[in-house]
Amino acid sequence: MKVVDFLRRENNNLDVFRLLAAGMVIWGHAYSLAPEGHKTDFVQSHLHFDYSGSLAVKIFFFLSGLMVSNSLLEKKDISAFVLARIFRVWPALIVVVLVSVCIIGPLVTSLPLHQYFRDPGTWQYVLDNLRLKMNWNLPGVFKTNAYPGAVNGSLWTLPWEVGAYIYLLLIFMVGAARNKYVLLIVAAFFLHEIITVNMRVLDFFWVNDGITMALCSFIAGVLVAAFKQQLSLSIPVVAGAWVVCAISAKTDGLPWFFCIALYTTLLWLASTPLLLRLRLKADISYGVYIWAFPVQQALSHFYLARGVLFNQLWSIVLCCMLGTFSWYVIEKPGIRLGGRLAAAVKRCEAFLKRQAIRYGQVLWTGICARQP
Repeated sequence: MKVVDFLRRENNNLDVFRLLAAGMVIWGHAYSLAPEGHKTDFVQSHLHFDYSGSLAVKIFFFLSGLMVSNSLLEKKDISAFVLARIFRVWPALIVVVLVSVCIIGPLVTSLPLHQYFRDPGTWQYVLDNLRLKMNWNLPGVFKTNAYPGAVNGSLWTLPWEVGAYIYLLLIFMVGAARNKYVLLIVAAFFLHEIITVNMRVLDFFWVNDGITMALCSFIAGVLVAAFKQQLSLSIPVVAGAWVVCAISAKTDGLPWFFCIALYTTLLWLASTPLLLRLRLKADISYGVYIWAFPVQQALSHFYLARGVLFNQLWSIVLCCMLGTFSWYVIEKPGIRLGGRLAAAVKRCEAFLKRQAIRYGQVLWTGICARQP
């Protein structure tokens, strides 16, 4: 199957892998948030160069780069792209930040409630996180946890993802995305900046050690979307990717070739009849992801002695419930509102264009009438 066919909504089930990635984040974080000395992450113990939570972030970035850039390249609608990204990210983020401050914080803070709500740090947490300036701490919250202080550490990826959206939009607006080979050159420049850790054009948010491969994964997704007419998904392609990965096993390139093989496999699996039959009715992955850390910290606060597996399983159950609520009550209505606003903007643009043409015609007619 050509990638261009795969990207039609009815031909893939990428939602299931986004949800799986969200679950991997929970699974991996539990070893730090509810540690048991003899237990280690399954992925880390086998790959050694990565753990399940970090690998999941890379999957998120790859799939985001693929789907978002494909949407932009297909629709070529800047206002719709901006509004879609705003209403996809912020409504659920606003809710999780406010619930963290107004419900979770008061339940677990070591401070008296009046002091907690009067502390400037409480409301600074809201302001900072809603403008994507990551702030981890609420006054007196989770200070005695195994991983102390951090209320929602998973939010660190959002500034980088939004930053990637911004750069993708700028590249599209200057016309670099009109030719896929020009886009390839631009991508090579950004990859050089990221891999060599120069970050001259990217150093605008808090830097995390895991961001290098995540940003490269986003760019890989963009390139797959750009070359979708030329790229194919098949068993030989998948097998070839894993053969190259195996050959590179004892080289520094292993993490890179592993990710290429993994992404190729996920795309192929997402198009198989079995996965297509398992299509989800709700895309709860984003909700699961942004709720995961505070839920895990709360479970660690109240039930630390129950250990890793308790934290993992109950966090997955609770976050799936919260993610489902978030999708139907917050995210889906937000996406619809963004779509309606985009349609209104398009109508407004069409109206202004008609008026400009009409005014130009009247003006030209007047000029011609004055000619001797």
